[in-house]
Amino acid sequence: MAELQRGVPYIDILAPAGTAAKAEDIQTRLDLIGATGWLVKTDDGTMERSAVPMQPLRGTTDRLQVYRQQPLMPGEPLSTGAQLAVELALQSQAHVAALGVYGVYAWGLVAIEDVRWLHGLMLLDWIYNPRIDERGEIIESDDPQLAEAAVPKKMMAFAELWTPEQSALLSQKMPEGALQTVETHLVLSLLGPGGTFDPRFWQSVALQLGLDAVRTWAGTDEKSAEGDAPVPPPSSGGGPLPPTAPPAPEAAAVSTPAVPSSSAAAPVGPPDDGLTPLARARLEAERRAVEAAARGEEEGSEDEASEDEVIEGGAIQWRDTDSGPLLWVPTDRLEASWLRELRRGSTSGLARSERPSGELLEAWVEAGAPFATELSSMARLMRDNVPLHKGSWEAAAEMKEGFSTLICHLPRVARVVGVYVPSTEETPRRILVSSDLQISAAKLVATAG
Repeated sequence: MAELQRGVPYIDILAPAGTAAKAEDIQTRLDLIGATGWLVKTDDGTMERSAVPMQPLRGTTDRLQVYRQQPLMPGEPLSTGAQLAVELALQSQAHVAALGVYGVYAWGLVAIEDVRWLHGLMLLDWIYNPRIDERGEIIESDDPQLAEAAVPKKMMAFAELWTPEQSALLSQKMPEGALQTVETHLVLSLLGPGGTFDPRFWQSVALQLGLDAVRTWAGTDEKSAEGDAPVPPPSSGGGPLPPTAPPAPEAAAVSTPAVPSSSAAAPVGPPDDGLTPLARARLEAERRAVEAAARGEEEGSEDEASEDEVIEGGAIQWRDTDSGPLLWVPTDRLEASWLRELRRGSTSGLARSERPSGELLEAWVEAGAPFATELSSMARLMRDNVPLHKGSWEAAAEMKEGFSTLICHLPRVARVVGVYVPSTEETPRRILVSSDLQISAAKLVATAG
């Protein structure tokens, strides 16, 4: 099997045995949700000999790669890839789905079943880093044979390092708010401003946390604390060793510069404000509120009225319910990528009159960012990786409070509870959904109006 083209965005997936047999269903799913140009590739036994091996973390799991045919352009955001990575992790119940750029051993977003898989990825970063030996110490020589000799020793140490106890210790060192819960998975996003990919973000985290655990295990942590030179990231080729995975022009825009000595410029880390994306969004919302107040109520009212008039598809509504704030999204405003960004705390896609206060946004996000909407067709929903239709809905649905309800999935957004409201002489049939899986059918119908 030929390797992927270097420089293409891709999602590396380790999933339960049997998942690879569903590759055609996954491809159909990608086509249905509009992921144009993204293809599914399963392992024919050669992936572990590629530039991005996953053993010994992989074990006996199935490995798939979902990749885009077109290479990543300099400065291009990976927003679509991030959404797909989370979506595919949830749908396939993957142990891990990691978004990156092929040829670079680093990740921009990782969706994991539990923190142990994140720990394993960090250890892979150590195993395939030709500049670090089996004890976590820097290999000063450029002789490739030294790096080659260290890999088998690292592989043997992996079993002792990758344990539930060690993973639990690592999770305690993760910055607060770094891991976000999305339904059944934890998500770590290390994309830069605007969703851009910078491999140094991942390598910074992996070296600080994963390598620290290696050195503690090997008994070299005291020496490293005394002022060792900074640990260099892997070569930009990203494979096990530079000779087998040379840098390629397609990956040049995202390759990681080596750090030859402590006097070299240090890798650029994540934004230094120390805030999580949610906290940053809260501050931005508060800043906009202060600016609006400074402009005066009269000016603000005129601006809002004018924006209300030009909102295509109708304005969203923030509704107060017994269980907290709920976002109502008009049918014509429903768009997966925009809604996902909003649920992460970004209000950039809202008109001024639709933007909530900082307090409301914070309460909504912390409550799980519940939303509700009405769909024009059952085919917008998925269950068991296939679009729903009336027959499949009726076969799986339950009657609750006089309404036919079903737990299903709104592609690229969230799991939802759906409520089917049959037509009457006066009203057409309706399909209502909410990401609040505990909402009662009657309350959802009442919320929809």
